[in-house]
Amino acid sequence: MYPDGYAEKTDEKNLELTANYQLLNHPEVTFSFNESVVTREDYQSEANRDWIDLRLMIVGSHHSKDKKISLLGSPRYQDISLGGQKGVAVLSKYISYESEKPVYFYIARMISNDPEKSSLTFLARMDESKAKNTPLTVNEFELLVTNIVDSVERR
Repeated sequence: MYPDGYAEKTDEKNLELTANYQLLNHPEVTFSFNESVVTREDYQSEANRDWIDLRLMIVGSHHSKDKKISLLGSPRYQDISLGGQKGVAVLSKYISYESEKPVYFYIARMISNDPEKSSLTFLARMDESKAKNTPLTVNEFELLVTNIVDSVERR
């Protein structure tokens, strides 16, 4: 007996893939890549910066001791290239509700200008409370994540 199944005829096609990583030598650093394709008409309903702001508000409300996140750097929102297309990145800091130690959070986002091509999101977090030895400095963390973002290429 075979399982029954059917698919409705629709022009909407969604695909979302995420890969998560943790650095062996620096377990305080975790990051993830997300690739998504959404072919609905509203696929680009949120601009990169708006999408990032919403995610920062969510992280702040769930993980920050005082419900606040500080944006670091100047300018606060950096223009980047992610997968060969223009995007936006931001580095932020908040105090963890659980550990009461600083957590640095980096988001890079690129929404494809073609609904048939994928959009990319890179999220990285450095939680000093998870460090085995001396944690990375903020500058080392920022250099690490920007090098990763700069190395992303489409095949």
